[in-house]
Amino acid sequence: MCLRELGWTPLWLGRRTPVDEVVRLVSGGQVAVVALSASALSGDQQALRAITDEVGAACKERGVGLLLGGGGAWPAQPSYGARVTSFVAFRDYLVGEGTRR
Repeated sequence: MCLRELGWTPLWLGRRTPVDEVVRLVSGGQVAVVALSASALSGDQQALRAITDEVGAACKERGVGLLLGGGGAWPAQPSYGARVTSFVAFRDYLVGEGTRR
């Protein structure tokens, strides 16, 4: 809802989308922001760090924003991107990003 409310057109890739698919879409050049979410049950810090590093590298290369949300064990300070912990923070990021797209 945050995306649509601000005029963005979200592309939902579903649950457990392969990282390779996210990287492929980012590399295609038609993505402005990638938002990944992991539930509190996603406690494997190493697995989430690996996802963050791989997707983050692709996003950084293309100048695509990366947001990490949900209660999962995401890195508090990813090497690229931002950790958001509320819908307000998510919306605030999108408002700022919207001025650049």
